[in-house]
Amino acid sequence: MEAIQVLMFIVISMLPDGEFDSKSRLVDQCPSHEFVNNMMESELRSGKIVAWSAKCATLQFLRLKPNNI
Repeated sequence: MEAIQVLMFIVISMLPDGEFDSKSRLVDQCPSHEFVNNMMESELRSGKIVAWSAKCATLQFLRLKPNNI
């Protein structure tokens, strides 16, 4: 097995109808708390979402190495 590490930014939003929407993307560096807060607070004020949570973290994935057959 081979370990791969990636830096991923994840945002989960609660929509007015109670459903959840999630977005994730690989990033080179985590966005600042201020940037994320401003972006999401704008979404709250517009009524597009009613709640949100965000996280940026290094994640490790394990994958099988291909066989050299």
